[in-house]
Amino acid sequence: MVRSIESGLDEAIFEERLKGIEAGADIATFDAHSVLACVGNREIVVNTSLTRCDIMAKRFQKTSIKPE
Repeated sequence: MVRSIESGLDEAIFEERLKGIEAGADIATFDAHSVLACVGNREIVVNTSLTRCDIMAKRFQKTSIKPE
């Protein structure tokens, strides 16, 4: 669910995050923030840009999922 950006820095794959919206839930968390997590010697960035927020919002509307 992550890909390497550079040595020691990985990124959560946005397309994988979107799969949760397609799972058929009634309610889901709308994570509209970016995060940098440190796990051991790895850094994992979860990039949620404004463009990605728009994409997620449209998926929520299309599937009628209510955001938490």
